[in-house]
Amino acid sequence: MVTLADLLRAPSKDEVLDLLVATLRLAGFPVASWQPGSIPRTLTEAESANLADLAQTIRSIAAGGFLEYAEGGWLDLLADGLYDERRKPSVFTQGTIRLTDAAGAGPFTIVPGQLWASDIGRTRRFTNLVGGSLPLSGTLDLTWQAESPGAAWNLASGAIVNLLTSLPGVTVSNPALPSGTWITQ
Repeated sequence: MVTLADLLRAPSKDEVLDLLVATLRLAGFPVASWQPGSIPRTLTEAESANLADLAQTIRSIAAGGFLEYAEGGWLDLLADGLYDERRKPSVFTQGTIRLTDAAGAGPFTIVPGQLWASDIGRTRRFTNLVGGSLPLSGTLDLTWQAESPGAAWNLASGAIVNLLTSLPGVTVSNPALPSGTWITQ
């Protein structure tokens, strides 16, 4: 039984080349004597690459008509055309991160974009969007933004623990706000 997935499988360049060579052999062309770099072989290889690209384009157009197979722009067109839905672009996570002058080394004046903080594994980084004054032995809550857009930066409260920018005696944390999370966007 042939499935839609089988019909949507585009042949590779090598598969197209094999089929093209077999067809030329049946038509009486001396394909076995064509050396690498010869004109007939080079033309046949170029044509198979073009046909493989065409097959992939046809596959993309056909798959674009089905939700489970559509990808990228085709999925956007299908969702818009059938359901009047538009893809929402990903946004940068923003939230409140607290600076604490744990060593009593302050006060510090913080400017926007001066500091970087990360999670325990140092895989997700955030920079401060606003500035302020961190008082001696005090705390300062600032709005920070993720380095990249997407849900991967929606970390749990308490997950941001590393201040990557040198500020002696200052620690960072992202405690939950009254809303239940540190995330504001």
